[in-house]
Amino acid sequence: MIIVYGGKGRQFCDCYSMAGADALARLVESIPLGSKDRVKAERDLITRSATVEIDDDGRIVLPGPVREKLGITPEMIKDGVEAALAGATDRFSLWRGDAYRDVFGDDDDDDDGEDALAVVGRYPKAV
Repeated sequence: MIIVYGGKGRQFCDCYSMAGADALARLVESIPLGSKDRVKAERDLITRSATVEIDDDGRIVLPGPVREKLGITPEMIKDGVEAALAGATDRFSLWRGDAYRDVFGDDDDDDDGEDALAVVGRYPKAV
């Protein structure tokens, strides 16, 4: 798994499968070489990423830069810091639990009553 921890304004890290990370790299490669956008994308999405192994019990060890990005200290780990995982179509985001709740509140806070399938139906179908 690849964990992307770049981006100064982000309070979370995005986690990709190897195939997902390869797809992300192809998107970065589509940006013109030497451009400001390419430099930023390479720095925040490629350089500031880490490969992690998943052990037989499904656990991972978060590398130091990822723990630092999330604001997780050794004391917090000792006390049992909570993580939040937010799924997406091609990745999931890893948050410190309290930071996730600060941004998104409770799960039902954003329910405006509109069916999510109706939202998806407003957009053209992918080929």
